[in-house]
Amino acid sequence: MGTGTGSLACWPAVLINLVLGILSGAQSAVAQSSDIAYVTSESAGAISGIDTHSNRIVWRADIPGRPHNLEVTTDGLVVVATQGVDAVSIVDATSGVAEIKRIAIGAPPHDIALDSDGRTVFVVSERGLLLRIDPITGRILERLKLRGTPHDLFRQGKAVWITDISARRIFSADRGRVRELPISVQGHDLAIRPGSRELWVTPWSSNLTVIVDVESHPGDCQA
Repeated sequence: MGTGTGSLACWPAVLINLVLGILSGAQSAVAQSSDIAYVTSESAGAISGIDTHSNRIVWRADIPGRPHNLEVTTDGLVVVATQGVDAVSIVDATSGVAEIKRIAIGAPPHDIALDSDGRTVFVVSERGLLLRIDPITGRILERLKLRGTPHDLFRQGKAVWITDISARRIFSADRGRVRELPISVQGHDLAIRPGSRELWVTPWSSNLTVIVDVESHPGDCQA
């Protein structure tokens, strides 16, 4: 166990490994809206709605193009990152009948995060793009170029944190400005620990998990 230049003390490795399993173990993306959890299946080319009380599938829509990650807006739109096509799929299930449209973005999307307004979404592509999209109008509101191979993202407030599986760094994007922060691993997935300023980053190909103090970065704590 080692300590970088950050101000955090490392937590027990067993706890970090538990969080690593939670953040990286699932193969399908899940987003919950009211009493329905939506789940993607790349192999089936579909998303399903599961009643969280009965655990029964109550809704399903075929989504060609390898649906990978998704988010549900406050308007009830399911926004899907379809890795096999250069577009984001928008599914409107509010009427009980799945209506699907696509928003072309010029690159295959990988991950999606809901913006603080609950209606627009951030979309990242491994081809070096970060977008902010209005699913209702189909407009791309913001487009930022990123270096390397950006992979997963997490929003905190108006800031977006993004991993890069090609280098030991993460990105922080806020109001059109992008910063690169060095870390000691190639990051895979990431999230802010609730009620804290700790950004937890799981690795792409190592046994180390990194915790970054988002207020005093650069620096990390390894375990």
